[in-house]
Amino acid sequence: MRVLQVSDGYRPATGGLERVVESLSKELVARGHPTTVATLSRPDAPAFEEHDGVQVRRLDGYTRHLRRFSSDSGHFFHPTCPDPQLVRRLRELVDEVKPDVVHAHGWILNSVLSLRLPPSTALVTTLHDYGLTCANKTLIHRGSLDAICAGPSPARCLGCSTQNYGAVKGPALALGIQHSQRRLDRVSMFLPISTAVRNASLGGVAEDRVNLVPSFVEDAVFDEAENA
Repeated sequence: MRVLQVSDGYRPATGGLERVVESLSKELVARGHPTTVATLSRPDAPAFEEHDGVQVRRLDGYTRHLRRFSSDSGHFFHPTCPDPQLVRRLRELVDEVKPDVVHAHGWILNSVLSLRLPPSTALVTTLHDYGLTCANKTLIHRGSLDAICAGPSPARCLGCSTQNYGAVKGPALALGIQHSQRRLDRVSMFLPISTAVRNASLGGVAEDRVNLVPSFVEDAVFDEAENA
């Protein structure tokens, strides 16, 4: 089985999502499944490299012009709408790799949804957070830990995202999420990491398209902790 992982971030970015994608990709290769990771380009890493048998492709898109808006210089984000240039790069990579499974992680799903995948290729996405429905990814309303969001609505989301990101970035992210909801029928399987994420993100999705898969860590992490 050939797998194409498509992720907002990958090494040298470090974080929960990045580590899960790296661990999963290494394990797939170890089990005999050729795996390629496609992720956003970054100035401190090459366009192509290989780690532990995993081929890593860092792709340019118009998204690179948004780097200055990132609150963390080590992590770059994909917007909540398709990036046309990145879609073209992903299409070329799909034609080259011919994956049996395309596995999306993060908001880069919005560009993946614009691909015309072969009928034999399944599109799955892991929901690492609440980003499928919440521009803040937290379901915390207007930054108050005592105010859990009652659910998405245009007025509520626009006000909350504006407070969190500002008058330009906030509404753009919120409106992108609302638009992306219309295209989620292209996803073969959703993989939320928890019951809470599933309940908040996939209320209208048939159960046979949802499979709860908690995030996992490599066994070596526990060895590192014991030796620390």
